[in-house]
Amino acid sequence: MRGFSFQLYSARNFPPLKSTLARLSLLGYEQVEGYGGIYGNVEALAADLCEYNLQMPTGHFDLSKLENNPDACIGIASSDSP
Repeated sequence: MRGFSFQLYSARNFPPLKSTLARLSLLGYEQVEGYGGIYGNVEALAADLCEYNLQMPTGHFDLSKLENNPDACIGIASSDSP
């Protein structure tokens, strides 16, 4: 991993996400870090990341989700999409 990554949770109160991604791209970021609130539609998220030339090599998951549904978390984390 190179460069800085922006933690998207920090901008959760400033929707829409797509505008945040656009701004981050303009600022020169190449990576972002996801969190549970944005994992609802992984395909759309991947498309937005691609549109703004961003990658998501890291992410946060709620502990209860990790404990109760680890397969879902593994699926998101191992996805080639985001």
